[in-house]
Amino acid sequence: MATLVLTMVLDPRRGDSVLRTVRDEVLPWVRRLPGFTAGRWLRSEDQGCCLVVLDFETLEDARSVAGIVAAEAGDPARAWNFEKVVLADQIAVTSRPPALGAAT
Repeated sequence: MATLVLTMVLDPRRGDSVLRTVRDEVLPWVRRLPGFTAGRWLRSEDQGCCLVVLDFETLEDARSVAGIVAAEAGDPARAWNFEKVVLADQIAVTSRPPALGAAT
């Protein structure tokens, strides 16, 4: 498994536009990417930045998407722009254990 982490700068005055773009354009595109398994888009409370975490089956799948994203030049007309692209190997995952006596 490989993870692609993207940081984005958002125009907080155009939050509705950002949401529309993510829901209507980005999600359908990402779901079709080779090797894509899961993703999360996390927007800051002030709506000025977004952290995107995308999981892929292989490092090659993630690297391919990183190249596409890196080629996106900043466009001041957009409500969002990529700030940083990081390829990462997953080294650990954790979750909260079930409560004692809870059915598993």
